[in-house]
Amino acid sequence: MEMKSPGRSPVMVPSCLVAGVLFFHFVISHADSGQFHVIGPKAPVTVLVGEEVVLPCHLSPLMDAQDMEVKWYRDNPFGLVHQYVHLEDHMEQQMPEYQGRTEFLKDNITTGHVALRIHDIRPSDAGEYSCYFQSSMYFHQANFQVLVTDALIPRFSLWHVIVPVTVGLLVITGIIYVLLLMRARKSKGRLMKQYGELQKLYEETKEKNVKLLRENEKLIKENENGMKKNEEKIKWNEGMQEKKGETVKENEGIQEKKDELKKEKAVRSLVKKLEGTEEKNEKTEKKDNGE
Repeated sequence: MEMKSPGRSPVMVPSCLVAGVLFFHFVISHADSGQFHVIGPKAPVTVLVGEEVVLPCHLSPLMDAQDMEVKWYRDNPFGLVHQYVHLEDHMEQQMPEYQGRTEFLKDNITTGHVALRIHDIRPSDAGEYSCYFQSSMYFHQANFQVLVTDALIPRFSLWHVIVPVTVGLLVITGIIYVLLLMRARKSKGRLMKQYGELQKLYEETKEKNVKLLRENEKLIKENENGMKKNEEKIKWNEGMQEKKGETVKENEGIQEKKDELKKEKAVRSLVKKLEGTEEKNEKTEKKDNGE
């Protein structure tokens, strides 16, 4: 690249200097915006049972992370492995299986480089880990896999297994597809016949279901009518009971009147007897006086 100045010949500027200026401008512009990216291990981290593992991650662009919150968790945000916030470690929510086995390495935290050391690796430590950074303005995380192997099993790259297995599965899938396609072509007529029978059976079943629904509706209406009739009978019986009660009361009143009439008749007969007795006594006295 060349630069021109008034009255002078063009001046050649090294391309590396230009690239450096552009990179510096990129870093400053991102740093001023407060945004960043978290970069962790690119490939799965493999570790033997009983050993220790270091899980590094850093910020891009480089910046001071002392006042940020940094934490690692496994499989989900609730599986907290280690947490650093307010310039110190916070282990209140750490999963019990990691207690006493984690160490936060922050010697280069001023440039955004940190790491987590896990001691005495267990088979249960395998899984997807996340390295999470959060500032007052932005947050980001990097995800990576941790593979735990037994001491008797040699270490190897996961891609050495994934690629052959994937290719083999694709080949097997292709063969199966071709065989199924050939078989489908041969049995197309039989399948179409079965489809027609199934369609016919579906239509018959649908008609039966419609009939059953209608019959159910009739039964429901009949039950409702029966319920209404039962309610009417109950009301009629209640009315009859009330009438019976009234009749009983009337009969009791008539009986009381009869009893009163009997009492009056008995009193009248007694009065007549008394009157007859008095007349007889008067006659007897008159006879006695006449004699």
